[in-house]
Amino acid sequence: MVMIGMVLVLDAMGENSDKQLHKSVWRLDGEWNVSGTEEEMNAVIVLTGNLTILNGGKLTLKNVTLAMNSTYDGEHHITVNPGGT
Repeated sequence: MVMIGMVLVLDAMGENSDKQLHKSVWRLDGEWNVSGTEEEMNAVIVLTGNLTILNGGKLTLKNVTLAMNSTYDGEHHITVNPGGT
């Protein structure tokens, strides 16, 4: 996995509100292969490449938006191999 950049996005719920939503924006270029246990939370992930969960790999996404950045339909894909979750 190659990380190109990370930006912190602050999304306030009203100008005078003391509640704020904090989300990280991850831009990943290339293959994202999950072979162990990975958990991502409160993030926007922009992936320019394929996501593959390998045998024995576990990916948990909580409050995450995963955007597949492609130039044409079917360019990138998500694959969960047998034994992956």
